[in-house]
Amino acid sequence: MSTKTTMTCLPPDSEMVPSSHAKCTSILRVAHHFHISHPRIAYLCVHGAPEESKKIDPLSLTRGVRQFRFSLERWIEKNDETSEQGRFQPNTDVPDLQSFCLDYYQKTIVAMIKITSKRN
Repeated sequence: MSTKTTMTCLPPDSEMVPSSHAKCTSILRVAHHFHISHPRIAYLCVHGAPEESKKIDPLSLTRGVRQFRFSLERWIEKNDETSEQGRFQPNTDVPDLQSFCLDYYQKTIVAMIKITSKRN
């Protein structure tokens, strides 16, 4: 899995998300959780948050949504300038995401299932 991207700063704070955009909160929490161990995954999470926000409120009518989107776009621009890979690249990012998800599932979810099944 590629981890060439280096972030200039922490991903945006999930606490700054408007209450109507709860899905974006989850996305940014994942970005924060993995920004050190998997910076490219974190970057892609942040990169996906504005798209999810647009699905929820296409016209930015909800209070705070414009500021939220602007801060995400600014963070993405800032990190695009300093990253080696920049924006989403399907040829490399899709396999990286698949590998990351499978690895996370095997190491975390399967382990939790085993622990839970032993208790029962």
